[in-house]
Amino acid sequence: MLAKNVAIGSVLIFSALCHTTEAHRPIFSPKPATDPNTAVLIAQPHISQVIYREIGEQAAQVWLAFDVRAGFELFIQIGVPVLERLKDFRPAMLVVGPGLPEANSPFELPKGKGAKGFATDSVKEPRFFHEHFTGTDSWILRSETVVLPQSGRYYLVAYVPSGRKGKLWLSVGKKESFGLAEWAKFGGWKKRIRKFHEVSDKSRKLRIPILSQIGDALGLGSPGPVPKTSESSKIPVKVQDGVTIHTVETQYQNGRQEIRVLLPDDYRSDRNYRVLYVLAVEKGFDQRYGYGLGVLKQMDAHNEYDMIIVQMGFEKEPWYGDHATDSKTRQASYLKEFVVPFVEKHYSTLGTPDGRLLLGFSKSGWGAFSLILTYPEFFGYAASWDAPMFFDRFHYSMQQVYGTVGQLEAYRPDLLVSRQKEYFQGRPRLVLAGQQDWGTSIPTPAGGDHTLEMHRLLEKEGIRHIYDNSLKVPHRWNQQWMGPTLAALMGLARAQEISMQLCHRVDISSHKGSFVCLGDLTGDRQVDFLLYRQGPQTTPGFLAAVDHQGRTLWELGDPLLKKHMEDGVWNEPALRGIAFIHDLNDDGRAEVLTEFWRDGIPMLYVLEGDTGQILREIPSPLDLEVRGGKRSRCHPVGRIAFLEGRERPPSIVLKYGASNHVPCYAVALNDKLEILWEIHGSSNSMGHVPTVGDMDFDDKDELLLGTLMADATGRILWEKKVDRHADCTTIADLHPSAGKEALISVCSTGPVYCMSSAGGVLWEKTRQEVPHGQGIWAGNFIYDEPGMEVIVLRSGHVGDFITVRGIDGEQLAGFQQTRNYNGYPDFPCVVSWKASNEQSLWIPIDRTLVDGYGRIVAELGRHEVLVKELLQWGESKSQIAVQAFAVDLCGDEREELILYQPYSGRAILIFTQTDSDARKKPYVHEDDAYNIRSYF
Repeated sequence: MLAKNVAIGSVLIFSALCHTTEAHRPIFSPKPATDPNTAVLIAQPHISQVIYREIGEQAAQVWLAFDVRAGFELFIQIGVPVLERLKDFRPAMLVVGPGLPEANSPFELPKGKGAKGFATDSVKEPRFFHEHFTGTDSWILRSETVVLPQSGRYYLVAYVPSGRKGKLWLSVGKKESFGLAEWAKFGGWKKRIRKFHEVSDKSRKLRIPILSQIGDALGLGSPGPVPKTSESSKIPVKVQDGVTIHTVETQYQNGRQEIRVLLPDDYRSDRNYRVLYVLAVEKGFDQRYGYGLGVLKQMDAHNEYDMIIVQMGFEKEPWYGDHATDSKTRQASYLKEFVVPFVEKHYSTLGTPDGRLLLGFSKSGWGAFSLILTYPEFFGYAASWDAPMFFDRFHYSMQQVYGTVGQLEAYRPDLLVSRQKEYFQGRPRLVLAGQQDWGTSIPTPAGGDHTLEMHRLLEKEGIRHIYDNSLKVPHRWNQQWMGPTLAALMGLARAQEISMQLCHRVDISSHKGSFVCLGDLTGDRQVDFLLYRQGPQTTPGFLAAVDHQGRTLWELGDPLLKKHMEDGVWNEPALRGIAFIHDLNDDGRAEVLTEFWRDGIPMLYVLEGDTGQILREIPSPLDLEVRGGKRSRCHPVGRIAFLEGRERPPSIVLKYGASNHVPCYAVALNDKLEILWEIHGSSNSMGHVPTVGDMDFDDKDELLLGTLMADATGRILWEKKVDRHADCTTIADLHPSAGKEALISVCSTGPVYCMSSAGGVLWEKTRQEVPHGQGIWAGNFIYDEPGMEVIVLRSGHVGDFITVRGIDGEQLAGFQQTRNYNGYPDFPCVVSWKASNEQSLWIPIDRTLVDGYGRIVAELGRHEVLVKELLQWGESKSQIAVQAFAVDLCGDEREELILYQPYSGRAILIFTQTDSDARKKPYVHEDDAYNIRSYF
């Protein structure tokens, strides 16, 4: 699907302003927020965030909820808009949660929770505050910092003791954090905030801050559309209808030609812009097929994408090649050697291939592909709609431009694809769209349509590209095809803005082909790695610990085990078993918990993290009788769970069973490896990827073992009867029901369920919608949509995804993997790449991060070759794609990607954002680093 992307810039300016201004991130949630069950969940309460609400009979309170560790310092603030009727309006705040004292409250508190109140009745002169970006005024009534005594769920409540109606805002957190996504939404935020404060916009035009208010605040202004150097005065120039027209003479063309330049309205000579070269279909500026630059101007594309748009004229019908003998008919050289240098000399441009984009249709669509394929290191991206691609003889004035058929062959896109494919097999750079005239007027030599055959050729040569053959509109410059095609082209170009930089590399070539676990083994607050190879029965037979620099700390087991042993009656590739790093006894030092194959049986070990010394050992509860000698798809899984509360040492839960080949069995142990309880499930009640989470906010974890939910004591709370086991599960706060919600995707037959904590079905996707629920993930994948979304891998072991709304399951989008569609997609990973409150999905087979629409958020880019060399990725179950962990290692609250390949990888590679300074923060062990959501 071709989708619209808006270019956003000036991030550094934003950062500078945010640190000199009080700037809350607004919360616009559809949740009622009138009681604990409908409270708005704040994922990161240290980030400055604010909710705006009206208090009345239907909504007498505002509830925010958040989960914290003991000792967390919660900053809270309450205020009202500066309105005459609210001058003496005095709401109050109440912090509710575990460990707080008993308190009188005008409403019922959650069971077992205390409270601490903060009234504002005595405030006579509230602090006046003007918010610069939105142009709104507030009275701040009270600001407090509360140290929360225990780990668990807390609430912040605003209410009005007097019962009076009015407006208020309630905020938490001090740290200001605004990423690209936040600023992209600022225009919409501003309207809603000003409306809440009852500030009129009739007399002023709403301006996006990156182009207006930021400049106002810094006194920059806009210098207007002037050329970059005074040398432009030597070239005849005029401005007509907002377009700057340069008249030039060159050695590449006969006579004078025009270069027309359209600048963004807020063009500034101290910024660098991308340039879109619109390739004409007719000689000069004839307009029988429309006027490309004119249509783009009407679309406001120069402002929407914040770029310079250029169209140049030609003496002859343009086919974008050089003549074999006529030195004055050199159209390709004219564009590359004169037009582009001219634009980059006289205007502020990026001046790099990533900043040079080509757009064309018909003859100029041929030209766009011909030029980028001829000069792949000069031009960055190209888009073509409804164009011929396979002419092997002269048509439509081609002979005037090329002279000979031999010269034509040097510029033919179909021949260049094979010659130049090495330049295009990494990140996608081509958009191939539409089929209207070409394929019906003059078919390809093979008799087909040009767009479809070019798509097949690109696929054959392994060239990634965006393809959409559905744009069938009139064959001319028009917005119907230009809008989506340009959006796709800009999406490819913008992906590089937030692409990946390699910030750390760990050589594990001496232990290549190992499963990887994360944790701090040495106590130096840096991430270390546990590597292991599977022996019999998907049980580790060799382990090695390496530190952050790749130095081996210790080894255990059979060093002759150089690769994982295949497992089960089908000899499937071994899957991840039980091995992870965690501080099991809560003494501040990490241990390794692992199964281990010894003397023909699986053992369960607790090892000292930095030395590998065996601290405790027992025969594994998942013994050979439990395992049954069956296929590896019944692989054992281990989870850390807080069964006695966050203030007590964690417990260990081991699970076995799926695929209906062995009995489903789960067992919980304490840190001394003493068994706490056991569960014997039904034939398919335990899935491949179980989830641990505090469903009811009582500070103790529940266990979603598959289609079965158990509490901290091992009591089965409910089981959803289905035909097959659950492939994947997750727990998230999606719905205004009590507690969190359980998501279950069912193998082979579907469907997908969203279950309440009590076991009721809140919504489902049918078997027709999800015929094989291979994977399921929750997150804020579509920033424009309220609440969280759920992405489902719906068709088993192919990359066919749907995105649904978390609150009701309504489908919002569908997309597919973009590389080898038959490649094995397991197992995607959720990553907070753009911001802490905006998630993307890492698709291993594509080696890209995407949003909920499947649009590329970031990719490896120029690092593809290195990753291929070191990780040796594949596209099958026996040689899977690049796997990933997501952990914040640089301290900017976005997550880094830790990449590995468990069957033949020779390194661990850590990638961060290109705008990150890659400073290391103390390693913090996060849930996804030990409760690993992957088969691999």
